[in-house]
Amino acid sequence: MDEITATLEDYIESIFMLSGDDGVSIKSIAKKLNIKKSSVVASIRRLKEKELVEQKHYGKVKLTEKGKEKAGEIYNKHNLIKQFFLRIGVDAEKAEKEACLIEHFLSDDTVNKMMKYVK
Repeated sequence: MDEITATLEDYIESIFMLSGDDGVSIKSIAKKLNIKKSSVVASIRRLKEKELVEQKHYGKVKLTEKGKEKAGEIYNKHNLIKQFFLRIGVDAEKAEKEACLIEHFLSDDTVNKMMKYVK
């Protein structure tokens, strides 16, 4: 799969967390990420080009199968990092925030080693 930016990964993860069976609105994504709807629209266009999301004209955004797979990977990595931080004594709010910041930059090897430690 094409590499995607950390920002687009945040979009995918947010869509994954917010989506119901019928998808999620641009407004809901913008609210979760605390950004303007116009920024969301531009990023959704890039995600569509990468075949990670689909959206009918002015409709809700849905992850494609490819998008669901990528979102699951990102979400699992985020949770693993957060759990690691909690285990070493980082408070919950900071663990959440910092997991979100670094989840995009850790190698699979590092994540696998963290997983072994957490388990």
